[in-house]
Amino acid sequence: MGKIAFLFAGQGAQYPGMGKELYEASGAARAVFDLCESIRPGTLSQCFGGSREELALTINTQPCLFAMDLACASAAREAGIAAEGAAGFSLGEVAAAAFCGALSYEDAFRLVVRRGELMHACAQENPGGMAAVLRLGDGEVEALCAS
Repeated sequence: MGKIAFLFAGQGAQYPGMGKELYEASGAARAVFDLCESIRPGTLSQCFGGSREELALTINTQPCLFAMDLACASAAREAGIAAEGAAGFSLGEVAAAAFCGALSYEDAFRLVVRRGELMHACAQENPGGMAAVLRLGDGEVEALCAS
């Protein structure tokens, strides 16, 4: 087999019910989820039974997706899949650093929980939005931004 790298997801990859089957099937994944639950009670219920709206709140998304990222990688390692490297997108960078041993899982999870709290507070004070721009000319984009 060729070289393997794990790529850890960033915010936006979350979905209701994520990780439940993995939790039931993998001891390594269960250990990650249980660790996260012990630090931030409610993480399991949000991952496994939270609504799309609840998971969309950054204060919940960050810790839940981090737990899912690490649980997936831990289950893969448990199954004998060894990665030679890891990378992540935004939040996934923290999960990659923890998986590779640069941070303990506990310290990384606490960091992510705090990051989510701060991001949530900032969004409450400064509401904003994002949009994808497809097939619009410069003038149309400038008019939209001005409005």
